[in-house]
Amino acid sequence: MKPLKPDDLNMFAPSATTLKSSLDDMPRIERSAPAKPKEQGSESTLSSPTANKPARPPASTPAKSQADVIAAIAALVTEKGKDTTYVRLTQPEKQSLLDVVYTYRRQSVQLTENDVVRVAIAALLDDYKANGANSLLVNVIRAMNL
Repeated sequence: MKPLKPDDLNMFAPSATTLKSSLDDMPRIERSAPAKPKEQGSESTLSSPTANKPARPPASTPAKSQADVIAAIAALVTEKGKDTTYVRLTQPEKQSLLDVVYTYRRQSVQLTENDVVRVAIAALLDDYKANGANSLLVNVIRAMNL
């Protein structure tokens, strides 16, 4: 399927001037500049807000930050998939998926339905790996009585 161009709008609604979406208020994707490393000794430890707090013992397994999870999922989805799986969607699910894709395409972000589905699957599986029986996936499966 080729991406829609602004001129293709007439194909769907000749009198429309813009496509409206329920996701128009979705946050824009902004590319952030890489963080600059701090200079050694640039800040006194006495002025640090954590200087007077006792150190916490390290966790047995360090929790992944949201930034780490996002970076890992982005790396997975950026790699081109070779295996296929077909998913049957309800009409509202398909429309919501298209709303997300077109919202970001209007911002000149190259995004496909496949990208969104792969991000969702990767996030769900990452949660399952981290939380096992307490994950969203397992709780939904229980609620479905499968």
